[in-house]
Amino acid sequence: MGLRLVYSLVRPANFARVWSTTNCQRIHAVWAKKDIDLEYRFSPVSLYSSDVPKKCWQCNFPFKSEVFCKKCETVLKPPEEFDYFEILGIERKFDLDMTDVRQKYKQLQNKLHPDKLLNKPEKEQQYLKDMSGLVSNAYYTLLNPLHRGIYLLELNNLSVPEETVSIEPEFIMEIMERNEAIDDAGTDKDKIIKIIKENREILATLTNQLSEAFKTNDIDKVRYFLVKMKYFTSIDDRLKEIKDNLGIVT
Repeated sequence: MGLRLVYSLVRPANFARVWSTTNCQRIHAVWAKKDIDLEYRFSPVSLYSSDVPKKCWQCNFPFKSEVFCKKCETVLKPPEEFDYFEILGIERKFDLDMTDVRQKYKQLQNKLHPDKLLNKPEKEQQYLKDMSGLVSNAYYTLLNPLHRGIYLLELNNLSVPEETVSIEPEFIMEIMERNEAIDDAGTDKDKIIKIIKENREILATLTNQLSEAFKTNDIDKVRYFLVKMKYFTSIDDRLKEIKDNLGIVT
């Protein structure tokens, strides 16, 4: 029997919900019926349904979460409701081609380069700066498997709630032992490198397991693997700080 731990995955501050309050209530009702695909089949309600459709500030052409207007090519005012996947122009799913994601991010940032501000109206300059920040937030959120997994849940008005999560006692012991191993390693570079390698392998395995959970729409397993990933990501963050302090290159 697993231990019952109170654990919460805090949503990063730069995350934003794509759903309006009404849509959130409706998507929750759909989930209660177990009729939702976390990656591909969302609520029958349009992602961007709204009483007042979003329109380009320059030419009034409607848009969803695009960065530039499809009609006049002006940088758009960042909408209050948006989808990071839509902003980067990639399919909404957990498994991503990161080479493609990086390429699209670089293309957008080139178009949003500060040099583009020259001779632009003050309003457009501000929109360009704001959109550049939004594109960066989208990229770094989707780049990280842990944050990407949490964000996919957010798009469905789901989360890893502040409630009891069943975790095996062996897992808790493993986390404690790995932290003790880091303490014992001290400034021994070889030992630290070994621990870094082991931790990265574990995170890679968890990423694969999380991927399978999303594909089968198993919300319990998604939350379970996200919790585990959070623990090992914390260890990874600690190891990165030690690695930098010791001048280790891996």
